[in-house]
Amino acid sequence: MFDRHRIIILISADQKFSQFPVMKYILPFFILFLTVAINLHTKTGFSQNTTVDSLLNIVSQDQATSETYNMLAQEYWFIDMNKSKEFASKALELAREEKNMAQVGFAFNRLGTAFLYLQELDSARIYYNKSADVFEEQDMYTEFAGATACCARIFETTFEYDSAIQEYTKALDIFERSEKSEYYVQTLIVVGGLYSKLGDFSNAQKYFDLALQNKSYLKAYDLIMMYNKIGINYQNLGDFPNAIKFFEEAFKECDLSDNNIALATTYVNTGSLYIAWDKKEVALKYLEKGLELSKKAGIEFFRQTILSLIAGIYLDFGQLDKAESYYKGVLDYTVSSKDIFNEGKAYNGLAKIYARKHQYNKAIEYSLNALELFEKIERPFYIANSHYLLAENYLASFNLEKAKKHLDIAASIARKNSLKELEATVTLLYARHNNIANRGLGSNKFYEKYIALKDSLFAEQNQELLAKFQVELDNLEKDYQLKEAENLNKLKDAELSQKKRQITYTAIISLLLFIGIFVFAEMYRRKQKANRILFLKNKELLEQENKIHKKGEGVEISESLQNEIIQKLNNEIDQNKIHLKNDLTLHSLAKSIETNSSYLSKIIQTTYNSNFSTYLNKRRIIEAQKMILDPKFQHYTIDAISGECGYNSKSTFNKAFKEITGLTPNEYKRQGTL
Repeated sequence: MFDRHRIIILISADQKFSQFPVMKYILPFFILFLTVAINLHTKTGFSQNTTVDSLLNIVSQDQATSETYNMLAQEYWFIDMNKSKEFASKALELAREEKNMAQVGFAFNRLGTAFLYLQELDSARIYYNKSADVFEEQDMYTEFAGATACCARIFETTFEYDSAIQEYTKALDIFERSEKSEYYVQTLIVVGGLYSKLGDFSNAQKYFDLALQNKSYLKAYDLIMMYNKIGINYQNLGDFPNAIKFFEEAFKECDLSDNNIALATTYVNTGSLYIAWDKKEVALKYLEKGLELSKKAGIEFFRQTILSLIAGIYLDFGQLDKAESYYKGVLDYTVSSKDIFNEGKAYNGLAKIYARKHQYNKAIEYSLNALELFEKIERPFYIANSHYLLAENYLASFNLEKAKKHLDIAASIARKNSLKELEATVTLLYARHNNIANRGLGSNKFYEKYIALKDSLFAEQNQELLAKFQVELDNLEKDYQLKEAENLNKLKDAELSQKKRQITYTAIISLLLFIGIFVFAEMYRRKQKANRILFLKNKELLEQENKIHKKGEGVEISESLQNEIIQKLNNEIDQNKIHLKNDLTLHSLAKSIETNSSYLSKIIQTTYNSNFSTYLNKRRIIEAQKMILDPKFQHYTIDAISGECGYNSKSTFNKAFKEITGLTPNEYKRQGTL
């Protein structure tokens, strides 16, 4: 019996980051619809209950062979994976008795898939490798390539995408030799998806384009999955309109094929896209439709992922009762399917809900359950996050000792796995803990560490800069002490050589000098600190601009699209005054005018001959000039005007104003009154 290669899609809302560190670890979230990677079966469609019934009837009549049990193992992939494992084990036993090596290979392969779904990856790897060895020995090259792709799937599941690509490339070579075009195109789609996850979208598109050229070889289901993956690639690029186009192509094929699994997958992918697009109400409609279809198709693990996504949206909306209902729905399903990952996410979701309800003991109970599950599957980010939630709830219930214990563990895991975003969040909780435990004494160091961690996401030399800053502070302190000692010596000399009046006069001067030095030292320290933070922020912006510039160098923008973006940009600035928001970034500006940051950066560069930061400063300073000269704002201070124009720092505003106008704001104001 020959087998068919079946690949079910990996789904992601935003996989550039992913990864935690997230996200970048993320951050964007990553959704894995745990798949049946390469199965070997002649059928072209999804299993029907009649097929299962007929196979079980053969078993009941004691006429089953290893082939019968292998077929049952495959059919139960979407019904009960534990049962599938039992059938595969029985198939292996009978195949060895029958000395049927082909069926031995199939049984190994099905056992590998069962262990993959159950997240026992070491066992899955062993059985996939065994199946590959058997198929190679039997010169079953198509099946050998499929088993090689299954081994690649293990690397994919553990996020080792480079290794996965290497294994899939081997499978491509074998598929080409066996001249099985359908399998070859399916693997092209998988490799394209992996490059997309790695952020190499141009390489991903090459594989997708090659697959598109050969789409005639694909069955309807795989064609739908290909359109889904291409849509996800555009989603990762931030090109949501193009992503929607390919999801619409997938919907058209779904209408033709009448395949509930493919249709449910496309609905959920589209829902995930709208989550990334921050259109969660629209996303909810697609996810609920996907949930309805998954119920019809009987895909239990599929429903758990959707339930988890819907619950997360309701949690964001603050609709705690609905969110709780969906999270508990995930737990109800995991009783039979043992989806540890989604079960853990559901427990943590419930912990957040009960924390908002101030039921901290219940929240702690749920987070402990989540922690136990994530430790089983060794997910560092989720383990650390569970410890963070426990610390947060212990702190809220004033159990400072346990809060500190879990904070320490979360911080350790975050540092060890370079989860800087999470480490920064943990640091803020340390500050809250310190505020309670020590009445705020020493909390400043935690806030400073938080700033340092946020900045170090873009500048790895942050520790070095902080060390230099400390040296400067030490030098300032030494200078201050030296001047203080000199003043004291002068005072003593004056006491010995001058009269009482001269002594009193000298003492007054010394005191004023002391105060002046102290004020100068404090101002200098604050200025140095502000300059250091400004330096890091500017460096961060520069690195972002460089990345976007490099990314956009090869981008070609049509004249009509460029004009449309410029018009939207001008409308946002002239009418909505978006440039006066103090948290405006290139990404958020691009999002508000419904384009991507690469296009916007290039248009600003070519149209206004400047980068985003320079362009933004110019527009803000123009607004400041108008306000300074406008009688309506005469009662505004320069500080107030700088805040109205989007600046958080007066020194940053003054510097930008002088660079652009040649005058300080005060000088400009004085000139305007002449």
